[in-house]
Amino acid sequence: MEHIKVQNALKAENKVKEAEAEAKIEIAKAEGEAQALKIKGDGEAYYNRVVSASLNALLVEQYAIEKWDGKLPTYSGSNTTPFINIK
Repeated sequence: MEHIKVQNALKAENKVKEAEAEAKIEIAKAEGEAQALKIKGDGEAYYNRVVSASLNALLVEQYAIEKWDGKLPTYSGSNTTPFINIK
């Protein structure tokens, strides 16, 4: 009878250790995923800073002209202005 109690205690102890190990694995995975997201976010923020620092009004206007399909807007109303200055 005493032998069974010892075995049950050892089994319970092993289950606790196994649960602790599984929890540590899950924590390590979550920390890795969080770190990966932070690195990705930092990279995107750096890219956005570089792009916005390189833009100026002339470059934005040139980009709009390059993308323009040559058609004038089909809407009308008050305070409508073209996206480029027509002189």
